[in-house]
Amino acid sequence: MLKSVLTAIVALATLAPAFSQSGSSPKDGLNLYRVEASAGIYTSKDVYSSFQFNNDVVWGSNSNPAFFISANFFKSKRIELGVGFGYQHAYLENDILFNDFGFGPGPIEPVRMAVDYYTLMPQVRLNWFQSTDGMFELYSGAGFALTLVSEQYSNNEGETFYPIPGIYVTGMGVRFGKKVGGFMEIGAGSKGFMSGGISYRL
Repeated sequence: MLKSVLTAIVALATLAPAFSQSGSSPKDGLNLYRVEASAGIYTSKDVYSSFQFNNDVVWGSNSNPAFFISANFFKSKRIELGVGFGYQHAYLENDILFNDFGFGPGPIEPVRMAVDYYTLMPQVRLNWFQSTDGMFELYSGAGFALTLVSEQYSNNEGETFYPIPGIYVTGMGVRFGKKVGGFMEIGAGSKGFMSGGISYRL
């Protein structure tokens, strides 16, 4: 799955220029304005994994980064609206206790566990500063997510699926570059406390 996510990120960055309109920037309204691919660490899913599942590892050390691809398709002055799709994998290296009735006392069997998080997140972005040459941006944003959780146990070939809500707030984001650029964000939630990636702005 991780290989597929990385392939999608590379493809998104490669194909993004095909959406541009004769090399000119789109006007305000409904259109494709930017596409981004990012990876983030210390996410809210790390917190969820630590509290929901019995483990004693350090926060964030039992998971891969959260990978996101996103596209903004509506713009009005400094505000952009879009949607993102994210994937994160978490796992328990230490054994957890499991019996026929769930977790708890009883005949126990050491079980290892893996969890996949698939997130769909509508998002809003406020571009509160942009240099006159378009090479530098400062922004904030927020997103409200729905995450599908997939649990897999080593003693069972089946999977358990259920949804949970999510949120992401970008306290501050910094972007360098005109059309193709890089960005870094400090925030909290589904994308992580620290995230960064590549961006194509049409």
